[in-house]
Amino acid sequence: MTVPPLTSTTIEREQGDASTHDRPSRMLDWLSYLIVGVIAYLPVLLIRPGVATPDTKTYLYLNPAKFLGQVTSMWDPTVAAGTVTHEYVGYLLPMGPFFLLTHWLGVHLWVAQRLWLGSILFAAGAGVVYLCRVLKLRGIAPLAAALLYMLSPYFLQYAGRISVILLPWSGLPWMLAFTVLSLRRPGWRFPALFALAVALTSSINASSIIFVGFAPVLWILYAWLVEREVAWRRVLITTSQIAVLTIGVCLWWVIGLAIEAGFGVDVLKYTETVVATSGGSSSAEVLRGLGYWYFYGTDRLGPWTNAAVWLTQSIPTLLASYAVPFLALLAGLLARWRYRSYFILLIVVGTVWSVGAHPFTSPTAIGGLLKTFMTTTTAGLALRSTDRATPLIILGLAMLLGAGLAAIHERFPRAAVPVTLFAIVIILANTTPLLRGGFIANDFTQPATLPKAETDAVAYLNSVNPGTRVLALPGNDFASFRWGNTVDSPQPASLTRPFLIHEQQVMGSMATADMLYALDEPVQDHIADPAAIAPIARLLSVGNLLIEYDTQYEHFGQPHPQSIAGMLTPTPTGLTGPTNFGSTKPNVSIYPTLDEQDLALGHAPVPLPKVAVYGVTAPRPLLRAESDHGALIVSGDGTGLENMASTGLLDTSSAIFFSGTLAKDPGRIGSLLKNG
Repeated sequence: MTVPPLTSTTIEREQGDASTHDRPSRMLDWLSYLIVGVIAYLPVLLIRPGVATPDTKTYLYLNPAKFLGQVTSMWDPTVAAGTVTHEYVGYLLPMGPFFLLTHWLGVHLWVAQRLWLGSILFAAGAGVVYLCRVLKLRGIAPLAAALLYMLSPYFLQYAGRISVILLPWSGLPWMLAFTVLSLRRPGWRFPALFALAVALTSSINASSIIFVGFAPVLWILYAWLVEREVAWRRVLITTSQIAVLTIGVCLWWVIGLAIEAGFGVDVLKYTETVVATSGGSSSAEVLRGLGYWYFYGTDRLGPWTNAAVWLTQSIPTLLASYAVPFLALLAGLLARWRYRSYFILLIVVGTVWSVGAHPFTSPTAIGGLLKTFMTTTTAGLALRSTDRATPLIILGLAMLLGAGLAAIHERFPRAAVPVTLFAIVIILANTTPLLRGGFIANDFTQPATLPKAETDAVAYLNSVNPGTRVLALPGNDFASFRWGNTVDSPQPASLTRPFLIHEQQVMGSMATADMLYALDEPVQDHIADPAAIAPIARLLSVGNLLIEYDTQYEHFGQPHPQSIAGMLTPTPTGLTGPTNFGSTKPNVSIYPTLDEQDLALGHAPVPLPKVAVYGVTAPRPLLRAESDHGALIVSGDGTGLENMASTGLLDTSSAIFFSGTLAKDPGRIGSLLKNG
């Protein structure tokens, strides 16, 4: 028996807005918006209530007013001995104002975070409903398409950790709809709405908005060259309108990004490599909305996201995650829809970009070109997170599903409701990781306010040694404590003094990074000489030393708190104190360990305070002038200075020059020698 292809006569060739819908269709649209809203907000508010996460930027939650005041400037003197910030200016819209408003209204942090995630989900789903309306997909098909898009596992890769990356995904259907309407309806209204959508979704991560920007560009070319909907003059006018308005509303963060690229640390050199970002982006993974390398990661405490375990090891969840794209592709094949070829093209382009250079050792021909682009050019390296093109695939699948269901509604009205409900059931079956709390990353939770020991220590530090810095030891890759994991060291949120710590991400200047490494690396390796701490601290204008004993040291392999306490007992020369905060108790690993630290201790952990603060005698002020008379010329680097400090040879009362920086200035060397 031959089954004829399904057709949908609901797609008229007339140009115009979707405002000509009949009343029942409008009612279904509003019902779809309502259902999307309930599904977007209700689960994230009901699942694991009270749990807050260090999502995207900890300072934004701990002190939003102070943080937003700082990000208005590209220069931040309070961290890393002064640094050109990396895309901090992007928090001015929309994430910063959202959390500042909820803070002013007294909304509990975990509730504010869930409302933020729910709003991202709602924007994604509502955008698909609106796009379906613009493209005249009617009935209850838009609801199924919206649910497929908004409930994609793609959301779980970033929610609860760096949810701001999800904004371009949530804005994509709106941008595409406004592009369609901009071509069809003359005027500035829809180009302005397109620019507004970009402004609200683009400021933190440029690569994400570039990838989703393929969809509007492809639509303009498709409408002009394939559908012949518009003449080239209309294309030129619309493109110019969109470009002028979009650049205008995004210029504030684009300039900030240019300043950071020109004067900041080359962040791209110290973050994910192309090998890492390509690790999980196979075609099978991106088809179901996954592929982000971090999503699959594990460490000593287990998987970084439970959702990854379910989506890679649970057979029912695996079947559901592949059933959704299969159902969408099947629906697209059965439906003869005017715009089907465009969304198939969108899936193809999205797949090629999302897969990128995977597998890195033997990519396809196109993957090889992308690999060369990403490994040999700065622009390519900036675009190495190719999984952020996955929203193109998800939107294409969602619209194909909607087209198939709309065709069934047109030809077989009685079957439309049960078939659509069946599709929705399959989509909801794919939400098991979400409903089990998969939007909260493992071991990445934090309290709404810092523990009393931390706040008391910060208050004390704010009251002493003004005009100097606070140095925290030991350094950390990510801030992990017994009371929570804040990713960023939390103290700068409330300190009124500049803060220094050796972190994984290089900030400030390379000279600062070199000095922090020289001081902290011996501490990490248990070979530090306590005598070197005070001289190096003075050199860095440090007035107080902050010691965190309540760290979850086993998480990222930090030094055992007992070894730090032993290093500082008795109090090293040049330091005073300590002043302790928090009740004393042993810091015990959450899992049994037997390593060089345990063997070196030779005894069970003894009680320690949660936080200890030491003073630095005769600290040097932040603002000072130094004479060339009696200057010290050193052939070495920061480690050389640390070695000199440990032997008492580092004179921190005079200017210090590295001989390498004077190699091309022999006259300066001569003048320094004459001045003693």
